[in-house]
Amino acid sequence: MENMRSENNRGAAMEGVKLASEAAANTNRRALRDIKNILGAPHQPQAVSKRGLQEKPAAGAKSQAGAVGHRPVTRKFAAILQQTQPANAPLERTIVDRLEFNMSVPTPYCFMRRFLKAAGSDKKLELLSFFLIELSLVDYKMLKFQPSMLAAAAIYTAQCTLNGCVSWSKCCELHTKYSEEQLMDCSTMMVELHRGAARGKLTGVHRKYSTFKYGCAAKSEPAAFLLDARRA
Repeated sequence: MENMRSENNRGAAMEGVKLASEAAANTNRRALRDIKNILGAPHQPQAVSKRGLQEKPAAGAKSQAGAVGHRPVTRKFAAILQQTQPANAPLERTIVDRLEFNMSVPTPYCFMRRFLKAAGSDKKLELLSFFLIELSLVDYKMLKFQPSMLAAAAIYTAQCTLNGCVSWSKCCELHTKYSEEQLMDCSTMMVELHRGAARGKLTGVHRKYSTFKYGCAAKSEPAAFLLDARRA
C-alpha cells in the first residue's frame, strides 16, 4: 500500500509540473503573438522546448522542475525589435504599454529606499535623510549631482549628524558605489543647507520637518565638523 501511495504522489507531482510548464509556455506564446501583431512581423515557429515536458526530473531536482518547461522568448523578442526603426517612438511605447512596464526618470527617492535598507536605518535616520534630500531639491546648486549621489550623501550626512562623528560603513559603500571621499562635496553642501534652512525665502521644508509628525528632524544640530574637516 505504501508503494502505491508513493507512486500516486509521484504521479500527481509530475502532473503538476507538466501543467505548470504548459501554462508558462502558453503565456509566452500569447505575449509573442501580441508583439508580432503590433510589429506586423511574419509568423515564425514558437521557441518552446518540449524536452522539459518529456524528461523525468531527477530525484533531488523537484525545486528546479518548474523552471525547465520552456525557453524564454527574450532572444526572439530582441530579434524582432532589431528589425524596427529606432526613430519609431510610438511603436516602442505601444510595446512597453502592452508588456505593462512601469518606466520613469530616476529620482533620489528611487535610490533612498535601497540605500536606507543597506544602512540599517531607523525612523529617525530616515526622516533626517529625507529632510536633507528635500532641502537639496529646492536648491539650484545641487542640480550638478546625480540622484544616486544625492541619496547617498543625504544618508551619509544624516548618519554623521545623529552620531556626531564620521559614519559610513563598508556595507553602505558597497551598495551605493560611493566612497566617503566622493560624497564629501555633496555632503558639505547639505550641511550648509541645513544650517540656513530656517532663514531665507524657501523655509517650507524646514517648517514641515519641524513638526512632531516628521520627528522634528529639522531641529537636529547640523554636522558642522564636516565643514571643518573639508577645510582642513
